[in-house]
Amino acid sequence: MLLVVGAVVLLVLVGLNAFMASNLKSNFEKMLAEYKEKARPADISIIKITYPCDKCFSAEDAASKIRNLDVSIVTEKEMPYDAKEAEALISKYNIKKLPSVVVTGEIEKDNVKKSWKRFGEIREDAFVFTKQKAPYYDVQAGKIKGFVEVTVIGDKECEQCIDLSQLTDAFKEAGVVIEKEASLDFSDSEASSLIEKYEIKKIPALIVSSDIREYDSIKDVWDVMDVQEKDGYYVLHTKNPPYRDTQTGEIKGIVTLIELSDKNCSECYNVTVHENVLRRFGMALGKIEKYDISDSKGKEIIEKYNITKVPTILLSPEASEYERFVPVWRRVGTIEDDGWLVFREIEAAFGENVKYITVE
Repeated sequence: MLLVVGAVVLLVLVGLNAFMASNLKSNFEKMLAEYKEKARPADISIIKITYPCDKCFSAEDAASKIRNLDVSIVTEKEMPYDAKEAEALISKYNIKKLPSVVVTGEIEKDNVKKSWKRFGEIREDAFVFTKQKAPYYDVQAGKIKGFVEVTVIGDKECEQCIDLSQLTDAFKEAGVVIEKEASLDFSDSEASSLIEKYEIKKIPALIVSSDIREYDSIKDVWDVMDVQEKDGYYVLHTKNPPYRDTQTGEIKGIVTLIELSDKNCSECYNVTVHENVLRRFGMALGKIEKYDISDSKGKEIIEKYNITKVPTILLSPEASEYERFVPVWRRVGTIEDDGWLVFREIEAAFGENVKYITVE
C-alpha cells in the first residue's frame, strides 16, 4: 500500500514539476518577447514639407533630429509646401510654420513617446515638428519671419561715443539673419528723417525690425532692454554717455578733469590715479587740466570751491550724465551749485594712511 501511495505522490510531483517548468518557459518567452518589443526601434514614416528659402530653417535639419531617436525609418519622402498632399497635411495638422516634418507610424511607442516634446507635439495620429528656428515661413501671415533689418545711426564727430554696430555683430554671432543692414551718420538726410519719425532723443541709436523677437537667443534679453516700439520697429538708444542730444545738437558726457596738486609734496598720493578710476566707471574724459596750488589758476580754484585738501580733482558738470557714477561720488565729494564736482573725502577713498596736505 505504501508503495502505491509513494508512486502516486511521485507521479504528482513529476507532473507538477513539468507543469511549473512549462509555465516558467512560457513566462520567460513572454517576458523575452516583451523585452524585444520594447527594445525594438519604433517604425515610423517621415514626410518633409519644404519651403523655397535658402536662409530659412531646413526640413532636413528637423528630420535629422528625428532620425537620431530610437526609430526605424520605414519610408521617407519630401514634398514642396504647395503640393496637394502637403497642403492637405498643413490643413489637417494645423501646421503654422514651414519648413516642417510630419511623422506617422509607431509614434506612441514607449521608447520615443517622451522624446517628441523636445521637437514638437502629437496632433491626432501624427507628430508635427514645431520647434523651427528663425527664419521660417509663417503660414497664417503668409510671409517669412526672422529676416531682420538693422539701421545704425552714429556720430562721426563723437569719437568717444559707443559704436552700436557692435550689437549688429553680436546679433549675427547669436544666429540672427540680418537681411538688410545700414549705417548712417546723424547728419545724413535719411538719418534726420528716421530721427524725426522714431522720436530719437540720443545718438548713437539702433533701429531694428520686430523680427528680432523671433530669435529665442535674443528675445529674453530684448524683453528687459530699454527699447521703444513703433511701426514694427524697435529703437534702442545709447544709455551711457557720451551721446549726441538730438534736440540741442550738443555732445554730452565728455568730461573735463582738473587735477590740483602740490609740487612740494613728494609724499602726497599721485593725483593721476583718478584717471583710471574714472575710466573704469565708463567716463569719457576730454580735456585734462593740471594745476599746482601755487599757480594763479590753482589759487583761484581753491578759493572758489573752498578746497581744504590737496591733491584733489574737479569734474565738469558733464560728469552728472553718468547716472551710476553720481551716487558713488556723493560719498567722497560734492556737487557744487554751478554743477562742478569736487573731490573732498580723500581718506574715504584711499584709506587713513593716504598722504595729502591741508590748505588753510
